[in-house]
Amino acid sequence: MAWCCTMPYIRSTEINCPISLMNSDFKILIALLYKAFEWPGIYLLTASCLMILLWGLVRLAQVARKESGKEEQHPLLFLFALAVLCFVYYYYFTSRPQMISSFLIVWFFIHLREFQLLPVRRTILFKK
Repeated sequence: MAWCCTMPYIRSTEINCPISLMNSDFKILIALLYKAFEWPGIYLLTASCLMILLWGLVRLAQVARKESGKEEQHPLLFLFALAVLCFVYYYYFTSRPQMISSFLIVWFFIHLREFQLLPVRRTILFKK
């Protein structure tokens, strides 16, 4: 509970357990990267998270086109994903430490939607 009192957004009268483990784990990761590599390490983490997120956004758009019966590849998919990535970077990464969870969420939905497209999923889920 002692460390909760030092955080500006947690009052000492609140519960005795850590409010956001992901937030504190992210701060530990950033601190270790900064101690080892200083700012280039944090820039490398940001760039790698952005690249994985961009790859995931393009793949998610391909799966969505596949679901609708269209051709998976389209010349504007990458540009659309890049525009979404810029919005996510400026309005999401700069205000909260959600770099790691954002691409994990995107890849979860990719695998979920691809699973829905499988023809054998009905036999797996509804096997008698």
